[in-house]
Amino acid sequence: MTETNFAHPIAEPIAFVPADFTFFNGSNRPLLDAEVTQATADIADAVEITWRFQKNNNNGERIPFTRDDEHPDFCPVRAALRIYRRAIRLGIPPTSPLAVHQCDKSPTGFSYITDKQVATYLRQHAQVVFNLKDNGPLLSRWSSHSIRVTAANTLHRAQRMSDSYIQNRLRWRSSSFLMYLHNTFYVADRQTHCLCMYHGRVKLQCGPSGPAPYCTY
Repeated sequence: MTETNFAHPIAEPIAFVPADFTFFNGSNRPLLDAEVTQATADIADAVEITWRFQKNNNNGERIPFTRDDEHPDFCPVRAALRIYRRAIRLGIPPTSPLAVHQCDKSPTGFSYITDKQVATYLRQHAQVVFNLKDNGPLLSRWSSHSIRVTAANTLHRAQRMSDSYIQNRLRWRSSSFLMYLHNTFYVADRQTHCLCMYHGRVKLQCGPSGPAPYCTY
């Protein structure tokens, strides 16, 4: 969870800390800590998140997210506010990871959210939604990384989102993300739709091996 950084007296967490979240109002003015912790969600129009450490070594990358009033349950700004405010309310130190939950058994009153807990949560819901078997191979594929994979597939569904956009937005330094674009039923539907577009242009032509389709334009 930590990595040595000689600019800090102790090992610096790899996970997000409070300073990695910067909130902005509608005029793109950074909000003060007091404004973020005391005001309502409406005051924050955007959040910029800093990835201090990444596996691709593009450390310090900053990515902004804007508020989604049409789908508040999926709003990244509201989610960031909940994460930030919960951590501050529970009294985490400034250099501690933000991902915490209340824990009465802990002497600090909080406990860190772990990768195992996230995977368990995702598998419980995936099992219900997709009717997966206990301890089955499909269920075991669900992990915290599934969130990023799902985001890549979701953006890929939006036909206006290019590969370079997905690569940049989801922080890949290469086209390796393409391996996560699965052959889903949505992809199959798109193929069927594209083939139907050319249905009227396809005719059969007899060849040495029998009838074969060819296109007329």
